[in-house]
Amino acid sequence: MKISTGIQKLDEILGGGIESNSAVLFLTGTLIDKSSFSQHILSTRILEGDKGIYLTTSKPPSVILKNMYEHGWESEGMVFIDCISSTLKQESDASYVLKSLVTRPEEAWEETLKLLEKALKETPGLKTVVFDCLEVFMGVGAKRVANDIKKLKNILEDTKSTCLFLFTDWGYSKEELEEVCNVMDTVIRLDTIE
Repeated sequence: MKISTGIQKLDEILGGGIESNSAVLFLTGTLIDKSSFSQHILSTRILEGDKGIYLTTSKPPSVILKNMYEHGWESEGMVFIDCISSTLKQESDASYVLKSLVTRPEEAWEETLKLLEKALKETPGLKTVVFDCLEVFMGVGAKRVANDIKKLKNILEDTKSTCLFLFTDWGYSKEELEEVCNVMDTVIRLDTIE
């Protein structure tokens, strides 16, 4: 079943939207605000009745909520997996908080996957997840990231969840990009128009 992104042109290009219960990669250049793009989609899905889960590795939840509010996007009932506040030595009132520092990718990646799985299983109903940003964990290697996402896709299907992975290409090798892209159900490349 296809679900709307709330972005008419994108829905047209995708033949009606993105597949539900799937892994979607938004691959971007370095000058693209992929977070706002995904927040718009998440808002649409919340308005359509999905539960919103936002995993953040780069900005505290308060910054994300402020951005969504300023754009007039729905965020009610959103569940946060906060993977940055501990690294910033800040308190967090998010439902799920990463204790490991993101500067230690091995342990942070393992704990993040456990937190995400827990959130998926504990949040009822249809879910749309934003994973902002996948590149933070590339220190564990593209092959491991891809293998773990392959396992995660089974959980996405079992929990009726669609996950939007945000990934900036910071000059990764062709092999690394292919490793990550090939495990996804859909890859959407966002770039600037020159």
